[in-house]
This record gives sequence, structure tokens and C-alpha cells, in this order.
Amino acid sequence: MHDEMSAIYLWDYFYAKDGPVPGDERTWRLIENATCRMWEAEPHVRATYAPEIQLAQARRLRRDCRAARRQIALLSARPPGWVMSGLVALEVLADRVVRELGRSVSPAQLH
Repeated sequence: MHDEMSAIYLWDYFYAKDGPVPGDERTWRLIENATCRMWEAEPHVRATYAPEIQLAQARRLRRDCRAARRQIALLSARPPGWVMSGLVALEVLADRVVRELGRSVSPAQLH
């Protein structure tokens, strides 16, 4: 669907374009929240920021991708395939940044 998946498309799907089936409202809200946090973290992962900022935001992005995927598994009606593909692509991006920067950033720099 998109050359490079961006969290804004995922957030837009869950927040603006679609809505939950009855009974899935709580789970949907958790997914909305996770995709919003992903949208906030993504620019810090993709752009050149201080390594400790990139690492912290990559961990946040990865955590929220995983949380959204867990919650999507609980939905009565699954979103389109591109949503899961997008979550996986963002998680792969975050994993790569965590791997690359995790060895070079000391824990003291993260606080």
C-alpha cells in the first residue's frame, strides 16, 4: 500500500477511518493508544537524533508495535492485512535501531 509504512497510516486506520465492532471497544481503544504512541516515537527513530533518544524511542516503538499486535489478535473482526504488515515493518525498523545502537549507548545515557 505504501512504499515505506508509517505509523500515521496505522493510527489513522484505528482512530479515524474505522471503528470497533460492538464488544471490541476496549481492545480497540488500547490499539488506538498504542498506534498514537508509535506515531509520536517514529520520527525520532527515523531521523538523526542523539543515539540515546533514538534508542529510547525505538524501544518505545517496538513495545507499542507488539502491544498493538497482541490486542489485534483479540479483536472479533481483523483489520486488513496491510495493518499487520505495517506493524511488522515498524517493529523490524525498531529492532534494527535497537540492535545498532544498543551496544553503543550506555544505560546512564538513557536516564
